Amino acid sequence: MSFKLTILVILIIFFALILCFTTVIVFAKLRTNFLITKIDKLQQNLSKYLKEINSLFEQSNAYFEASKIKNKNFQNELIQNQLDFEEIQDLCSIKLIEISNKLKNHKQNHNFMELNCLFSILNPYKKALLLYKNGQIIYKFIKTTIQEKILFPSKLMDYVLYLKNKDKKINVQINAFKITMPFFNEQFRLIDESIFDLYSHFIKEKIIETNKKINIAKIVELNNLIIKKILIFSHGSVYYDLIFNKIPKIINNLKNKQSITDTSLLQTFESQTKCVYNENFSKYNITLKNELELLDFSKDDDNFKEKLFKFISTLEDYKNNLQFEQTAKTYIADTEKKLSFYHDKFLKKQLDINSFFEKYKGNVDTLDAKFNGMKYLNNELNKFMNSNIKNVNTYFEKNEFSSCNEILNNLKLFLIELKSNISNQNNLDYEISLYQNEIEHLKLQFQKLQSIFAYLVSICYQLNIDFSKNDLTMIKDINTLQNQIVMNNEQDVNINFVFKNNVLKYHKLVMNFFEIKAIEIEAAKLTKIVIQKISPLCSSQEIMMELYLKLTEYNNTSQYIKAIEHLDNFIKNKIN
Repeated sequence: MSFKLTILVILIIFFALILCFTTVIVFAKLRTNFLITKIDKLQQNLSKYLKEINSLFEQSNAYFEASKIKNKNFQNELIQNQLDFEEIQDLCSIKLIEISNKLKNHKQNHNFMELNCLFSILNPYKKALLLYKNGQIIYKFIKTTIQEKILFPSKLMDYVLYLKNKDKKINVQINAFKITMPFFNEQFRLIDESIFDLYSHFIKEKIIETNKKINIAKIVELNNLIIKKILIFSHGSVYYDLIFNKIPKIINNLKNKQSITDTSLLQTFESQTKCVYNENFSKYNITLKNELELLDFSKDDDNFKEKLFKFISTLEDYKNNLQFEQTAKTYIADTEKKLSFYHDKFLKKQLDINSFFEKYKGNVDTLDAKFNGMKYLNNELNKFMNSNIKNVNTYFEKNEFSSCNEILNNLKLFLIELKSNISNQNNLDYEISLYQNEIEHLKLQFQKLQSIFAYLVSICYQLNIDFSKNDLTMIKDINTLQNQIVMNNEQDVNINFVFKNNVLKYHKLVMNFFEIKAIEIEAAKLTKIVIQKISPLCSSQEIMMELYLKLTEYNNTSQYIKAIEHLDNFIKNKIN
């Protein structure tokens, strides 16, 4: 038993010695390779640091030379750090080369049992590593200092110069508008004072000595002030034009239209809007003027814009209601005349039809039902005229437009029914009414042409399209011929070829006028749409600001064709 235990102990000791021996060998091999690789990496880093430091110094020297800044203490401090790094780099490189040579010699000439030289280089390696870390600290200091004190201020000054140029351009545009927007001058003055104070900070010597965060905060403040100025100019000019020019014209037009209608509509509408504004239109517009003068565009622009366009929407609703009342009353008055005219015509034709039936009695028995319908319609006409039409004014006074619409629709259907019966009469006596049908066709064509002409003139006025001397001559000729046709029609001048020739001539004149103004109308619409669409982009895109100003100039002077030509050139030259 004792012998076996002795053998076991000997075996354990033997295997332990083998394990220790193997560990020492592996350590010696791995440590040697690791140190050689590490030293090569340190030497590469030192070379890279030196190259980068030299590059940074070239940039800083170029900056000092271009800016003519003389800061000897700052430059001397950087130069001293550069010299310190070069000295450390030289010492460290020498030590690392010596250590690397010893390791390579050990690896080539010594066997794995000779570890003395391996341990002998550990202490020099630590000293070289300490030098490397000191050099790394100096490198980081030089890099951070040059970037924050020289390269960053250089970029900062470039951006300041860009903002200055942008400020100059917007000032040129603002000066052109100061005459028409005097109450914005105070806001521009305060902003310019703040901008001037900030410019005094952006002096090259001062930026170098100032903390980076403070410089960034100053440039952000300067940028925000210029954006605010652009907002006042771009949005303010639009608001000014609406509040001082467009809205007063709308209000005056509404007053003129209301003066020829029942005052009850205005009273009813004001009572409804007081819960929203508590003021009439003119007073509320004055309130908007006062708010615009004190408006902080950088904070309250959206709220003011919403309030302004809500007011414009209210004016538009009121205008539409007035127009509806006027159109409805005009339509009723005209339709009463038409009903009377068609009814008389119906009765007159009925005599001819009756005569026709007397002459050809017994041959048209199938038409008796249609005659009964015509008699019923004749009775319904008087009933309708005495009830619904007379009640329409009551609905206007109550502002009940849905009831008015119902009456107008009934009136329209009644008129259609009456015309349908007249058409039935014409079908009954086609040969007799052939001549009259031709006249009626020309009359309908004439009425459509009248509507087209009136619509064209109305659109031109709405879009502020100017009429040339030639346009006015054409309008005069059209109106003269129109009055002649209407007068002949009222006098019942049934000369077929004269009436027909006049209508054909009228058609030619109206179509010529349409061809001339249609392009200009579409150009005006497109110009106004483009101005509206690019307005929000003016504050962030300089090219859109230039396009906006040019289109606004053409729009204000009604040069819509030139506006489209400019837009076309802009798309070809700028967008592509």
